[in-house]
Amino acid sequence: MSFIIQLTLEAKLEFEELLNWYGDINPQLAIKFLDEYCITMKKITFNPKHYSFIAPNIRRIPFGSLQAMLIYKIDENIVEIIAVKDMRSKPGKHFY
Repeated sequence: MSFIIQLTLEAKLEFEELLNWYGDINPQLAIKFLDEYCITMKKITFNPKHYSFIAPNIRRIPFGSLQAMLIYKIDENIVEIIAVKDMRSKPGKHFY
């Protein structure tokens, strides 16, 4: 089955904020973040049901060594990315 990936506006803004933050620290970190994000998106495209639930129909996938994660839900053949979170800022925070 082929899945379509969609991002909410909030997820797009969170992604841009993190990318800019890494870019302000070091452009190489921004490139690493972008690479890890792309790899994670490919993983979700190929097998979105593989990753763990954090709430009913809400899943998460951590990505890379930069301690970030994507939070998403699946509706038929659409995977909707609802958040891109940096886990270092508040590691104990619940997202749902």
